[in-house]
Amino acid sequence: MRSLPIAVVAAIPLALGIGAIAKADLGGADITGPSGQTTTGQSYAARCGLDKTDCTVSFAGEKLVVNGSGGILRDQYINVVLKKECKQRALLMPWVTSCFANQLDWDFTITYRSSDGNTKAALISFMPRYLSTGATDRAQDFERDLEIWAQKVLRPVGPSIEVR
Repeated sequence: MRSLPIAVVAAIPLALGIGAIAKADLGGADITGPSGQTTTGQSYAARCGLDKTDCTVSFAGEKLVVNGSGGILRDQYINVVLKKECKQRALLMPWVTSCFANQLDWDFTITYRSSDGNTKAALISFMPRYLSTGATDRAQDFERDLEIWAQKVLRPVGPSIEVR
């Protein structure tokens, strides 16, 4: 009796739909917007620009928007640099900076291509002070939304391997 080639035997269950991988969603773990946007749709109280004036940053539809107007689409986004820095001064010694990890300022410098084709940068900051850590929580949520929206993981600049 002759045997069938292995490739034919392996293809029979797939042809019958047996053993095929079913596609599914992640249900309750989804953090995208309710109608399938690439972000949660949250708005974030932040500080914007070099003057660090109060602003509201949001992900509206497919855009990253500041103060409810204009905004940029994902294809205008070039990159982002995240800098975490202690800028808070000690109460009794104002010449010394003093921060716990949850009191660092988070500065997101976003580089993008403007509608007129020029490369521009925008500064979005989250600045917790002393016992208030809400800005750190907002910064972490913003970072996650930005990663989802940009479809890129933020990582520290530098080598991606460690030499021992």
